[in-house]
Amino acid sequence: MKVFLSHSWHDNPFVRLFREDLEAAGIEAWVDEVQLKLADPLPIEIANAIGGSDYVLVFLSQHSIESRWVQKEISIATALEVSGKQVNLLPVRLDSSPVPTLIVDKLYADFRNPRQYDVEFRQVLGRVRPDALPSVEHSFYCLTLDCTRKDRLVRAARSANMHAWVVDYLAAKVQEAKRYTEKSFVYLALGEIGGPKARAIIEAGLQDTNRLVEKKAREALQQLQEQNDNEGGH
Repeated sequence: MKVFLSHSWHDNPFVRLFREDLEAAGIEAWVDEVQLKLADPLPIEIANAIGGSDYVLVFLSQHSIESRWVQKEISIATALEVSGKQVNLLPVRLDSSPVPTLIVDKLYADFRNPRQYDVEFRQVLGRVRPDALPSVEHSFYCLTLDCTRKDRLVRAARSANMHAWVVDYLAAKVQEAKRYTEKSFVYLALGEIGGPKARAIIEAGLQDTNRLVEKKAREALQQLQEQNDNEGGH
């Protein structure tokens, strides 16, 4: 299963996180920031990548709808789809920018709200690779918050335009988490990410009745304090 991710470079941080979640589900994702080399002829390389993909996910934002490369990628994918090739185009909305005319009639995945990321990602998986979904409720899968995914989220939050998004996502995650281990990793992630809202969420975690979760919240708060002390010393 191969998926081509069409997007504007402005949306790289979000798309990078999305790609890593796809790859954790065993799906090969083609992204031009990773796959293209300096000397590659863009139109030919992109056309070949789209033609060799099962799905083309177009990330729609105020930046991508103005990108000539994204427009070309949509045109290539649409032409292949119309001609009967095994290419399926799926729009992914990142904001409320208008959907391009060529794909306005298509059902889209709605990622405008970070708190809905897991729900929408699950629906994308259901379209692209249903067997990647967990077979048992609460069983482990690519969105389970473990050490590896914590690091992915912390890395994404280092981008200025993703910091608030990741904190909002984790705020929802801590409320919905069914495993105490996931809650623990939420607090540890927030401790690394920092900021006033992250601190407020961590402080609420100090009241958790699970001793391990409460302990990890304390560790996260200590990490925040150490960060503040280090910043104050410079």
